[in-house]
Amino acid sequence: MKTVAKWVIIIWSVVCLVGIFFGLAKVGQIQTTTDAEKIGTAIGTSLGLGLWFIVWLAIAGPAALVYLVAGPKKAPPLAAPEPTRTCPQCGETIKAQAKVCRFCGHQLD
Repeated sequence: MKTVAKWVIIIWSVVCLVGIFFGLAKVGQIQTTTDAEKIGTAIGTSLGLGLWFIVWLAIAGPAALVYLVAGPKKAPPLAAPEPTRTCPQCGETIKAQAKVCRFCGHQLD
């Protein structure tokens, strides 16, 4: 779940940044002649950027909360290795509790 939340944050942030970039690029292409048009363009730009920010928060905000609440993944504890010894007859590694070597059949003490 945490990995999905991380990718939602990353992808949605990129989408919103691209939207903002292209929105600002379009604003630069608007030809204004009067002060009222300039003010209207400024207000429209502010509202547009604010809307992108609100939309970004609506998706990335909950995903960020999931990412933070999920916490780090904990690895399962490793089992302790069983003690071993070497067979005096064949030299193979066997369990320490073995009574007979499983490789050569030698009786152990």
